[in-house]
Amino acid sequence: MRRIFLVFIQIFIIIGFFNLPWTALATQGTPTAVVETDFYNFGSEYEGNDVTYDFVIKNTGQTDLEIKDVNSG
Repeated sequence: MRRIFLVFIQIFIIIGFFNLPWTALATQGTPTAVVETDFYNFGSEYEGNDVTYDFVIKNTGQTDLEIKDVNSG
């Protein structure tokens, strides 16, 4: 019985040891994207004309913000 108890203690120690790096990363902060406006109405436009609008995205978080994909419409 004592041997089973010691095995469980060792398992908990090992699990706790391997979780330490993930815990440290989680406490470093997260990126926070703030978008001034998430919608823009281009109105009526002729097909084939190029229209553009710049969306401003600001990172108010404590780590780098990575934008990996953008989709329209």
